[in-house]
Formats: sequence, C-alpha cells, structure tokens
Amino acid sequence: MYTAYYGFSSDPFAPDPDPRYFFEGPGHKRALAYLRYGLSHGEGTVIITGARGIGKTTLIRRLARHLRGRDLAPVHLLVPPRGLSDLVGAVVDQLGLAGLGPPLGGLNVTLMAHLLELQQAGKRACLVLDEAHHLSEDGLCDLEALIALRSGSRFLLPGLLFAEAEFRDTLRAPHRQPLRQCATVAYQLNPLGPEETVAYVEHRLRLGGWREDPVFLPLAYLEVYFLSMGIPGRINQLCSQALLCAAEQGLHEIKAETVDTAATLLPPDPTEDLGRPW
Repeated sequence: MYTAYYGFSSDPFAPDPDPRYFFEGPGHKRALAYLRYGLSHGEGTVIITGARGIGKTTLIRRLARHLRGRDLAPVHLLVPPRGLSDLVGAVVDQLGLAGLGPPLGGLNVTLMAHLLELQQAGKRACLVLDEAHHLSEDGLCDLEALIALRSGSRFLLPGLLFAEAEFRDTLRAPHRQPLRQCATVAYQLNPLGPEETVAYVEHRLRLGGWREDPVFLPLAYLEVYFLSMGIPGRINQLCSQALLCAAEQGLHEIKAETVDTAATLLPPDPTEDLGRPW
C-alpha cells in the first residue's frame, strides 16, 4: 500500500535479501573485502559471524555477483536447522559427482580427484556454507576434513562460512583447533550505530525511488535505532511497518510516535530482546 501511496518504484524494505540494496557500511564493506580476498587467493577459510538479521544472506547474494565469470566452481549449501546428515555427500552431489568413488578416510576419492583436476585446469572450487551454526558435531568434523584438503600449499576447497554469533564459541572450543587452523579470517559483523542507521534507511529509500516523501524526522531515526538495536533486518521491519502506518493516516512526516506504534504491530522475535538497550 505505502509503495503506491508515496510513489516508490520498488519496496525499499522488502523482506527478501536483495543484493541491489546492499549497504556498504564500514562493517559490511570490510566483510565483503575479506570474502573477495579469500576467493582470489584461496589461502584458507573465511568465517563471517553475526546476529540473525545482520545481513549475512544479503552479503552472500552480493558475493554471488563476484563469482560470475570467474574460474571458480562454488558449492553453495544452506544448512537446515536440523543440520546436514552428510555434508561430504552434499558437496559431492553439488559438484555432480554423487554416487561415484568409494569412501576414503571419510572423504571421497572421486571428490579429491575432481578438485585436483579443477586446480590443474586453472580453476578453483570453494565451499559457501550458510547457517553453519546448525552443523552437528559430525558435520563440523566433515567440514574440517573438507576445508583442510590441500595440494602443496594451496587449499583445494577453501570455505566461506556464514553463521550466527554463537558460532564463535564453537571456534573457541579446544577440539576445534583443526577448524581454527584452516581459517585465515574470522570476522564478526556488528550492528549499525545511530548514524549508520540513518544512512542505511536513506540508502534503501533512495534505491526504492524515494523523492523525500515521506520524511523521517530525527527522533524517528533515533527510535528506529533504539528499537532495532542496529540490526538491519529489524530496521527493515520497523520502517516498513512505520511507512504503512503513515500511509494509512495520510502522513508525510514520520515521527518517533509512528515508529513506536509500528513496533507494537510487529511479531515478537524469540531470539532478540526488542527494546531500548537500557
């Protein structure tokens, strides 16, 4: 409703992670630089962690543009909440090698041969693993074996791992040393600050065809920051609901009160304490 009312060309706060709306704030820009470095050099695994809604999936979709037209064979897997029963099998299947070759030390002869063939042809495989925090203990062991595969000094299947913040506790566990040894970077995406929140909202508004109608007043921006705690996904929900409330009332200025009303209409998030950080 508000898209038509305010003349947006597209919904600036649509829930689907859209790489066109990628916000190059300092943290996300740095994370993207680490990922590109990892892809270009293949010297080990890059791990990106952060709260749910921080923008990891958008980062992956933005990164997908960087993968196009390159000598790369990406294996992109989303780990479901119950984990993957066979991570190695999923990788083999993604590469079109399912059912070939006997197992060897928990890995697969055909997989190893295929990765070596890619390397000899001047190409490289990489494992893009989203929601890595859902991996079981067995899955983590499989992951360690996969990303440790080498030919000389080069990793054959370096990983780009995306996980929620608690995955850092997994990394710290003493028995996870093999995983730490394969990681070149473990970077934590932090929430946006107050000024970054304003820049983020206006960035999305402009890409949606905003013509400075409606206008978020300064206290409204501050309320968005407090209530979202700087989490981009929650900012999107709040701003979308605030625009809907404003459009229903025929408003062209969004005040803090409108944002407060919007917050009461959102479903509770069981993993986050939505409220002022004091």
